[in-house]
Amino acid sequence: MLLFLFLLQTCLSLKYTIQKDAFKEPMVFASYRSLTGMAMYDVKSAPTSGAPGNGESYIQADFKFTRTNSQEPGVSQILIIPDKDLAGIGSSEGSASEERKFFCCNNDILGRVPGCKAEEDLNKLILSDELKKNGFGPNNFHMVEFGQNENEKEVNWAYQIQKTGIHIFVVAVCDPQVGDVDFEGETTWMNPYGHLPGELYGFLPFYGWMCIMYIVAACIWFLQNYLHWKELLAVQNYITFVLAMCMLEMATWYGDYLTLNSAGVRYRIPFIVGMMTTVTRRTVARMLVVSVSMGHGIVKPHLEWSVKKMILCLGLIYWIFAFMFEVFIHYHQTEQVPTELRLFLTPPVAILDGIFWWWIFDSLNTTISELHQNRQAQKLSLYKRFSWTMGISLFLAFLFACYQLYYVYNKQYLVHWEMMWVLEVGFWQVLYSIVFFSIMFLWRPVKNFKDYAFMQELETKDEIDEEFEDEFGPDGPCDEVEMEARFTIEDDVED
Repeated sequence: MLLFLFLLQTCLSLKYTIQKDAFKEPMVFASYRSLTGMAMYDVKSAPTSGAPGNGESYIQADFKFTRTNSQEPGVSQILIIPDKDLAGIGSSEGSASEERKFFCCNNDILGRVPGCKAEEDLNKLILSDELKKNGFGPNNFHMVEFGQNENEKEVNWAYQIQKTGIHIFVVAVCDPQVGDVDFEGETTWMNPYGHLPGELYGFLPFYGWMCIMYIVAACIWFLQNYLHWKELLAVQNYITFVLAMCMLEMATWYGDYLTLNSAGVRYRIPFIVGMMTTVTRRTVARMLVVSVSMGHGIVKPHLEWSVKKMILCLGLIYWIFAFMFEVFIHYHQTEQVPTELRLFLTPPVAILDGIFWWWIFDSLNTTISELHQNRQAQKLSLYKRFSWTMGISLFLAFLFACYQLYYVYNKQYLVHWEMMWVLEVGFWQVLYSIVFFSIMFLWRPVKNFKDYAFMQELETKDEIDEEFEDEFGPDGPCDEVEMEARFTIEDDVED
């Protein structure tokens, strides 16, 4: 359903729009609605400034209010409240057993409850004294005043951000004479650097630096390919494909967040390209690592068709669920979606990831055992280093996943919202890049690499071919003393 709604839209916007008849029922006396919330920087705390924000930080409301059931003069109220202060709305009266909660100040309770003491508090949302001490004042709200026999009111109000934090937009009806109130329009949230909310800003410089990093890696990799093009194997071509996908992914997301910051909208086509590129890269990378763990390209020239079919089937299933999950994650950045979708989409992706990890380590264990039994010292050394790389990455991923659970369970995102980009994307992208660069280094094309890949070491007392030792080096001091080797082409390669 979420994917269907997304595909119907030409673009997603950071301007929170309320369509006509968006709510089932109009607002009645003594009620309020919190519409949306975003992290906003004040001018002094912003990480940077520039167009289109140009150093200003504000929330602009352009609304049209309409009312029914009354022709008397009346007012409604719009407010900007820090998220951490939402608990300061309303006041109580009476004993613990007979406590009554009031949200609006009116003549019946004037002077009896905290926050409703003076005439100036009448027909307004009750706010705690602590909230007022924290700086809440007339600048934080705007009164929408209806005259006698006036049923429509245009509102253009801008609130200047005073403190960095998550801000909530609230509409309240606290005047019994105003009648039933409905409204439509949009809010524009502008930070000193542009439209990006504070919790999303980190994505912009992150993807910019990732683009530079992958361009440098690509230059080195393509130079190695050019210098040793006769030594290239299928595994190097797979790595090149994944590298190209990574470059496209980083460039697409950087352009996406750059557009989102400058224009406040996220266009559908680049967004879909970015998500498809991300999911395809992740899927192909997992399939590549499984194939390499089985020895493809170094130990075995080819994998059996039945094994390839299993890898392809698992990759296809993973791609489908991972794509739906990516739609949810990125759609949730600009639009409100049910949180139950995360509970529905997270388990399949996590289970499929677990299957990939299990398959990788099981294949690595099998490959290393075979190499050890066949006394393939240098290939064994290569796969040992690869297994250490994967083991360390799995350990780090597990630790970070535990921290994510702690972060979400304790609602740290309400306080440390500027770290959300690290939790959702940043850490995993960096960890993946480190693993991928390690694979690129271990499987880099070098002189005589093709001969090395399709040759088998035979136990002998002859000296090892010096060319191969210069390129790959001995496995270690003990292995160097224990066994010397020479290479001979495997019989099954000719088959």
